[in-house]
Amino acid sequence: MFSNLRGDGAAALNIAIVSVPSAIGVGLVATLSLGAGYSALGALAGLLGLIAATLFAPFSGASRFQFNAPGPAAAGILSGLGGTVMVMPEIVAQVGGDVDQLAAIALNAIFLCTLLVGVLHILIGQLRLGNLIKLVPQTVITGIMNGIIILVAFYQLPWLLGLAAGVSITDVGRLPTAINYLDLAIGMSAVAGIYAGKRWFKRMPALLAGMLTGTVVYWSVYQLGDVKLGATVGMLPSGLPTPARALELVSLTFSENLLLLGPQILVAAIAISLVTAIGGLVTAAAADALTNNRHNPVGELTGLGVGNIVAAVFSGIPSGGSPTNVMLNYQSGGRTRMSHVLTSVILLACVLGLGPVIAIIPLSVIAGALIVMAIQTFDQWPLQLAKKVLVVESGDLRRNVCFNLALIVVVMVLIIVTDLTTAMLAGLVLELLHFLLKSGKALVRQAIKGSLLHSNVVRDQRASSLLSERGDAIQVVTLQGSLFFGNTDYLASYLEDIPTTVVVVLLDFKRISDIDSSGVLVLARIDRRLSQQNKYLLFTSLAADSDMRGLLEEYGLAAPGLEGRVFGDFNAGLAEAENIMLKQWGYDPDPAVEMPLADTVLFKAFSADELARLALTRVEYDAGAVIIEEGDEADGLYVLVQGRVNISKKELLNDHLVALVEFGPGVNLGEMAILGGGRRSAYVVAKTPSVLYFMSRQIFAAICRDQPVIAVKVLTNISGSLSRRLAETSRSLAELQSY
Repeated sequence: MFSNLRGDGAAALNIAIVSVPSAIGVGLVATLSLGAGYSALGALAGLLGLIAATLFAPFSGASRFQFNAPGPAAAGILSGLGGTVMVMPEIVAQVGGDVDQLAAIALNAIFLCTLLVGVLHILIGQLRLGNLIKLVPQTVITGIMNGIIILVAFYQLPWLLGLAAGVSITDVGRLPTAINYLDLAIGMSAVAGIYAGKRWFKRMPALLAGMLTGTVVYWSVYQLGDVKLGATVGMLPSGLPTPARALELVSLTFSENLLLLGPQILVAAIAISLVTAIGGLVTAAAADALTNNRHNPVGELTGLGVGNIVAAVFSGIPSGGSPTNVMLNYQSGGRTRMSHVLTSVILLACVLGLGPVIAIIPLSVIAGALIVMAIQTFDQWPLQLAKKVLVVESGDLRRNVCFNLALIVVVMVLIIVTDLTTAMLAGLVLELLHFLLKSGKALVRQAIKGSLLHSNVVRDQRASSLLSERGDAIQVVTLQGSLFFGNTDYLASYLEDIPTTVVVVLLDFKRISDIDSSGVLVLARIDRRLSQQNKYLLFTSLAADSDMRGLLEEYGLAAPGLEGRVFGDFNAGLAEAENIMLKQWGYDPDPAVEMPLADTVLFKAFSADELARLALTRVEYDAGAVIIEEGDEADGLYVLVQGRVNISKKELLNDHLVALVEFGPGVNLGEMAILGGGRRSAYVVAKTPSVLYFMSRQIFAAICRDQPVIAVKVLTNISGSLSRRLAETSRSLAELQSY
């Protein structure tokens, strides 16, 4: 830790110079609602919160490159909490309207909220919920932060305008003399100093340059005498910080007031913990990119929580990630946790030794600086969305952009005109409703007519022609996402509106991640309705051991009586849909009856005499029997006349056979043995009890020699079969790939 003292020392000095003005300004925001008399205490609270977060977080789990600091959003929420406490009728009646007692209770509520923020950070970290926080919609977070920042800037106007005590900003219109234009000019000189510092004094923090400029102007005007100027920060409480606040927090925790203040404190703490936790994790990720390090989310949130708990005990306000300090630390040479220790020492020295300096800073200067800080902190996303609305052409994208923009604006407005609780709940409810409406439509990924999508079953020419011509009677509906109570009604409506010509509906669950009982009940309702219409509902991509299939079984959709409707493989389900339609169209060969050889593809239009001359061998196989084994000598071809067989390959990592293509009655296989010989390239396995006719190479060679006319007919039919099969396979692969 002492190996890089020079670099860590330089980083500590630079961070302190940049952080002190910001911490003072943010602290003033936190106690703003209590009145100008508490500005010094607010400035101190900002500095103490910064010291606690800087010193304790890195030694409680946070990365050595991570820096935290109080921010305006959290301070604005605390100010709102304090203001709420100050006007609560029960609290006002309890203290007889005594302003100082009200302010004391409000302060304790603010610091108890800070303590609770720290506890929530630790819980979120230890329960490993850091990634879950990121699920809070960005629209809601942006609306809350921007709304609070607008309030922060608005609340600076009385100080900036130099309004006297008891004069509100709404009185300015009817009392134009209420404005102290000297204070306004001094505040604007601070604003000018900030922007001038950015341009001409790049080595000095812009905020510090502005506050120095405004303070010099203020005291220069003061020397003129007989001028009316606004108040200054005031003298900070002297002495070393002590954990005296702990006793008061314990007292509040066990008092009757907790029942009154508890809900307000809890809501404010949740909001601050969300904002600061997200900011802390984002800053930690930025530090990783800068330092080639990898942060631990649990440690980051735990360290941040410990720092904020310590801050509350010492009357400090909560902190979140500070990307500015992270960047400044690394660029200045900070590499170990000693930079945090040295930064804390310098900050503590500022508290102890710079009290008189801080005391003379004018509140109008602080107001001007905070307004600039608010402008710089304001999230630009709503402005970007507003620009995008004007140029987006896609209707769906435009609606999505408009909704995001509208939601941000609604939350911002509610923050300003109502309170944090109302704004947050309204934002979450609106986002949830939007999700439910959107997820319903997004549930159906695509719907494809059966004539445009075929299974991998190789059928005879007549069956293939029927499926191509009338395949629209099959509708394949691909689902995606989660099937739950919020979108099942949409699915029901969608399936009820399918064309009346559709007979088989195939629901593919390949892209469904989850399904709840409401979804299954709606599926059962859909199934009953389609059955009443003499339609079929099949389910595919539901593995036998999957939880979703188990849920379907519980509700009877995959019960033994419904066997043949739920499939683990999409192709198997599509093949069954084709079988159902072929049967309805009258093409339903009896599985117990062999197809005549003259009806097969290879021997189409052969006479009985010609078939007899071929001397074919009839062979029978039980289900599961291997008809052809990969690697065997290709000694002849087969013609399937009954049953079904699979063309299969072995998996690379084990000996399991995987079915690639299924063949039905009427087709030939292994014909390459006749044309070229060699070795078998795949397994052929009987899927059902099957009957095939075998013609060896030797017999075909004899036919070529003795019966050339028959040989030419066989070769012609083989060529036509291969050509048609190649075209169908290419089309099926293209269809399945696009599917």
